[in-house]
Amino acid sequence: MEKNCIRCSSPVKGGRCPVCGFDCSDELESMNLTAGTVLDDRYVIGRVIGSGGWGVTYLAYDTQLEKSVAIKEYYPKNVAVRAEDNVTLEPFTSVQEAEFLRGAEKFEQEAEILSRLKDETDVINIYNTFRQNGTIYYVMEYIHGVTLSEYTRKNGKISEGQALHAALCIASVFSCIHSRNIIHRDLSPNNVMITVDGKVRLVDFGNARPFISGENSMTVAVKHGYAPLEQYQHHGNHGPWTDIYSLGTVLYYGLTLKTPEDPMSRLDDDREFQSGLAELSGGLGAVINKMSSVRISQRYRSSEELTEDLKALDIAAEGFEGNAES
Repeated sequence: MEKNCIRCSSPVKGGRCPVCGFDCSDELESMNLTAGTVLDDRYVIGRVIGSGGWGVTYLAYDTQLEKSVAIKEYYPKNVAVRAEDNVTLEPFTSVQEAEFLRGAEKFEQEAEILSRLKDETDVINIYNTFRQNGTIYYVMEYIHGVTLSEYTRKNGKISEGQALHAALCIASVFSCIHSRNIIHRDLSPNNVMITVDGKVRLVDFGNARPFISGENSMTVAVKHGYAPLEQYQHHGNHGPWTDIYSLGTVLYYGLTLKTPEDPMSRLDDDREFQSGLAELSGGLGAVINKMSSVRISQRYRSSEELTEDLKALDIAAEGFEGNAES
């Protein structure tokens, strides 16, 4: 089966790239740290628990504090590769070194944002940041639980009470980060965690960015079904309403198990989204409809405004206790 070389992106039919000569066999393609690797003279790497285009997250053991932690490694697979020691990272070429360094700055910014939110209980805690092996790592708490996606695959739709509970928890986090002029920009069912004790936690701040009213030029970052229209634009009108849209669509997914259509499609024809809202009680459906409006002018402007309407609903908040397993 044809694939692309992870070093130069040229088409590869066998194990070795015909253009740059890199070995793209399945054994080398992931190039993640092996279990047992020790970082910073204290963290013993275990299994991979998450992987994306810009980083890998490992379960690890902190030998000093004697507890499990999660470690995220900056590993942009489109511009970097492991050296011959299978540990050190280096850009593919000198041409890609600048892109590697720009990405490293953004990675450090994610760690900095999390550090600034250490007192917000529903945000994952970060413990340490360090440089090693030509790259950057940050150490964070290991959350025992499942994502909302995993939870619904096992248990089906969440109840309206559970949706209200999740919405209030995440709106509280948004209130905290928005007051610091930060927007998350990446909310989806895959980064809402349901812990084993039933709490709702927000993870993955890799796309979080500071915002200033009227100065919102940002890289395009979208997650199909959950990103509002402004995130498809470099100069979109980003603000608290951006995250509120994503929260509304995440709640919609949890309650209906339907991934919303992208906002461009919804602008043209929103009947499918509205049919999903019709499954909900009127009050909750109306709140989610306002949260998830394609047009910014029709959305909630702040998490505080949203929270006020959520608390006014004639629904009892219901936790996830006893339902989430790691």
